[in-house]
Amino acid sequence: MTDIRFTSRSPVFVAHFADGETTRMTVCTTLDKLDVGCGVRLSRHAYSSRTGLPRSSKRASRPQAAARS
Repeated sequence: MTDIRFTSRSPVFVAHFADGETTRMTVCTTLDKLDVGCGVRLSRHAYSSRTGLPRSSKRASRPQAAARS
């Protein structure tokens, strides 16, 4: 068996939601100009997919975001 390692140079957007749910989304952007808005949108979609809540629900938690490369 071959040792295959997957590495990425894309930044990872980590969102911690108020209910304890965490999402980690890879955002295709340059390291010089981070696209935080894209990370927020992707995290909200992933959150709604996991919890079954509609994305526009007022009950849905807002992410507390942190971007890192």
